[in-house]
Amino acid sequence: MSDRTTATAVLEQFIEAIAGASADGLPLSENAEFIGAMLPEPLRGKGEVIRHLNEIAPFIKSMRRLESLVSGSAAAVASEFTGINGVRFQGSYFLNIDNGTINRIRAVVDTHPLFTGRSG
Repeated sequence: MSDRTTATAVLEQFIEAIAGASADGLPLSENAEFIGAMLPEPLRGKGEVIRHLNEIAPFIKSMRRLESLVSGSAAAVASEFTGINGVRFQGSYFLNIDNGTINRIRAVVDTHPLFTGRSG
């Protein structure tokens, strides 16, 4: 399987996980890193990243993919989310993938609607 094919399959698994499914089966490296604006510092380690994603998922009612891109072993997805409170917000995730495992996830989310309670 090519890097692009593998990265596409991993991206699809990631999208399912953040859209409300469990992150338990995500192919993360043992030293995976999650970087996000709402975190004081990056999360490190497979267990910490899975815990974080599983804590977020119950608050997402639905997700609509706006765009995705795979280039070699890198992947990105831009999405619109609807929270359980009905607020819509947008975010993008950038993944570094090596041999079918995610090494780094960088989240960029427009948090303004989350704080104001008004959809963006």
